[in-house]
Amino acid sequence: MSDSKKHSALQLKAQNANTLSRFLSWVVTYSVEILIAIVGTIILLVPSLTEMFQFNRALVEQKHYWLMITGQFTHFNFTHWILDFIAIIIAAVHSPIGFTKQGLIQVCVSLLIVGLGIWLFGDSDFYRGISGVVYGWLLLSVLRAEDIHIEQLRLNLIYKVKVFKFTARNFNLAYKIIFISLILLKVASDVMGWDLFGIPGEIGADVSVAAHVFGLLSVLFILPFQWKLIVNKLQAK
Repeated sequence: MSDSKKHSALQLKAQNANTLSRFLSWVVTYSVEILIAIVGTIILLVPSLTEMFQFNRALVEQKHYWLMITGQFTHFNFTHWILDFIAIIIAAVHSPIGFTKQGLIQVCVSLLIVGLGIWLFGDSDFYRGISGVVYGWLLLSVLRAEDIHIEQLRLNLIYKVKVFKFTARNFNLAYKIIFISLILLKVASDVMGWDLFGIPGEIGADVSVAAHVFGLLSVLFILPFQWKLIVNKLQAK
């Protein structure tokens, strides 16, 4: 083999190794979200598993307490699962949970708080869906998120139009305030009984107000574990 062919072969091998390394890094970064997607899809595709793992108040009161957790990985239909997974993706884009101690605490605490909320304060005999947990994750993800570089979003026009004296810092602060406000408004609309998006008709079940409210409240229990991380990011700006 000539030197040029050997060099090309080595380059190709290095590129393949680099591609594999980046892929594995991506898998580790989004491992929690990927695992949730796999588990949720398997349960959805096997109706007997859905029936087995859904939250069933009668069974929970017979000390089948794990159904408070497993029920959040079940869904009423494909649309229900897609809506929840889109929200998970949005949260991951802002800041993935990560297979870390803090990430595992976030998952476990939020699942437990929402499960208890559904059982103790919910009015449904059956519950499926992970949307309650995801509301808390969305809130945490935007708090942890790195600043959006507005140049990358091609918003340089903001600098040119003197009427809008936005700096990068102001833009990111405004974005986070608006994003958090929309989350709070959505949950408030659920509490008020306003069907803004026709979701009950799409998923074939009523929205669980308790799940969404306790999803937000779970943030209060998770923040002490992530407060240092959030403060450090704010101080670094």
